[in-house]
Amino acid sequence: MNGVITDDDIFSKIGAIMTRQEQNRRLQELANQSGLDVKNTFQFTEESTKNIASSIVALMLAKRAQDPAYEHLCRVGLSHRSSKVDLINKYKDQANQMIERYKLEQSGRI
Repeated sequence: MNGVITDDDIFSKIGAIMTRQEQNRRLQELANQSGLDVKNTFQFTEESTKNIASSIVALMLAKRAQDPAYEHLCRVGLSHRSSKVDLINKYKDQANQMIERYKLEQSGRI
């Protein structure tokens, strides 16, 4: 992703996130079924996957828009929680629309 972030770059990232999260969910489910002690308390669900994808896509959209708040976040770091949350919330609706569009394209409905 050198230069401008395109919709294709974002859709590629959404695909990678969805694939990785589905693999993690399957592994977690298999471990639980096999009686293995799963130390990871994070549950890989459809909703958690969407939340993760939404947050990442929102940050990509902020970067693409050259939002000054994104530049500030880069300077102070992701540990500055309130800046991160505000920025993600600002782009969350647009991010969710892109995720839904991706899902529709993947299902062949677009």
